[in-house]
Amino acid sequence: MLSRNKVHTEFQYIDTFNAYSYPNIQEKETTLALTQPFIQSINENIIYKNYSQYHLVNRTLYTGLMGKQKVMLGDMPEPLLRSILGNTVDIHEMRDLFKFVLTKMKELKQPISIRDASINFLPHIFNLPRDLYMAALLKETFQAA
Repeated sequence: MLSRNKVHTEFQYIDTFNAYSYPNIQEKETTLALTQPFIQSINENIIYKNYSQYHLVNRTLYTGLMGKQKVMLGDMPEPLLRSILGNTVDIHEMRDLFKFVLTKMKELKQPISIRDASINFLPHIFNLPRDLYMAALLKETFQAA
């Protein structure tokens, strides 16, 4: 996607995928004939205009659907993350963090949102609760399987 200089909504997933990941499921000619209609069907019926801004989420969705693989997408709910951050970071510390992020944003040459800047410059504060949540979720999922 980056080498083609395209945004995620204009990227053609047809160029990079096959209809099934296992050659013993169907013949190669059938796979090649079905790949484009299958991706078009995914685009029209599942994704429509709801592409994720994160390329890896889109790629995982296509890979899971086309490869008949089990895929688990998970993240911490945003209200829970906000609640945890609100309960652990003091208001004065949050002001200092806000000033720090604004200072770093001024140093950048390209524009960036405050949300992305906070995650990029202070991952130990804003991503750590998410990482711990996902680690616990994956641990529980794998124990159940």
